[in-house]
Amino acid sequence: MESVWLYLRKGMEQLILPPGIFLLFGLMILFLFLSKRKKIVLWLTFLFLIFVYILCSWFGEWLLLRPLENAYIPLKNNNESLEKDLLDEYAMVVLAGGMIEGSPAAGAYGAEIGEISLARLYGGFKISQWYPTDIWVSGGKTLGNPGNASIAKVMKEVLVSWGVNADRIFLEEESRTTLENAFYSLNKLKIKNYRGIILVTSALHMKRSMQLFQNPDFKIIPAPVNYIFEESPYFVTFFPNIFSFEHNIRALHEWVGILYYSLGLK
Repeated sequence: MESVWLYLRKGMEQLILPPGIFLLFGLMILFLFLSKRKKIVLWLTFLFLIFVYILCSWFGEWLLLRPLENAYIPLKNNNESLEKDLLDEYAMVVLAGGMIEGSPAAGAYGAEIGEISLARLYGGFKISQWYPTDIWVSGGKTLGNPGNASIAKVMKEVLVSWGVNADRIFLEEESRTTLENAFYSLNKLKIKNYRGIILVTSALHMKRSMQLFQNPDFKIIPAPVNYIFEESPYFVTFFPNIFSFEHNIRALHEWVGILYYSLGLK
């Protein structure tokens, strides 16, 4: 039953977020047009075009993405540094962000790490050179994934290829969502008697992740990586472009998730 709800929730997300909402909006405009409500159609079309432009340009990134990435500062700029003698009580948790199964460049587990997972993992790898804690990689099978590989296994494979000792790397392989990342990771780390967590994920994903990882048994230290907002735009980014569109879709997904969990929904 839980899996059915998860699929339904993902389906609803696809409809209320672009490009799904474009189809719904287009159908609404068509219905109003056939109902001969031309004035309303003109206004809605005008507002829709403005919305699409903002979503496809740097202005949308400034409105949607920038506040998310500015919510927390990078760990190296954080005044609250970790004492070296307390590192044994901390663990780093790196959240997965997807993988490509069946890729021609797949490793031993038949999957290649996704771009977002790779960026988060590299950020965690760099932080681990400053703070050599245990590293927990969190991510199970993706929805609809027919294979046997969890994202966590693929991430561990990459870390080992970078020279990280396999004995320092631990897996959380059950989660499919950020909520489950938090639930399963916190349970596993509590059993291991850790007192603190260095949480590594994309900067735009950190606000929602911190919202879900808050727990009285742990001190959670945010370590955002994978920044994508550019403070100094260049001329062409004021025109509609695919990069801004992709960034803004990810930001919208985060805002919807933050609202969803703020309402107490699971």
